[in-house]
Amino acid sequence: MRCDRCKEALKFRVDPLWDLGAADGGGYVVTKHIMGQKCFKTVEVVLTFDDRREESERQIYGGTFITATEFDQDTAPKTETETSEESKPG
Repeated sequence: MRCDRCKEALKFRVDPLWDLGAADGGGYVVTKHIMGQKCFKTVEVVLTFDDRREESERQIYGGTFITATEFDQDTAPKTETETSEESKPG
């Protein structure tokens, strides 16, 4: 996911055997509050699972879901050229 405020790419983990709680009406639910390194704003993620513990719905507040590829691109070490170009006045 990406924080809406600072745009930091964040990663979190859900263990379907231990993290899930029973949901009203059947199935399971988990709520996670994630805070990154760049700002103190938390991103709330609510995941709903069916009776087989397979994800059926996801909601996010204060952030945006991103793909694994986008996360890898955002967190990859920057090359020397990228770093020096970012520090040039623009």
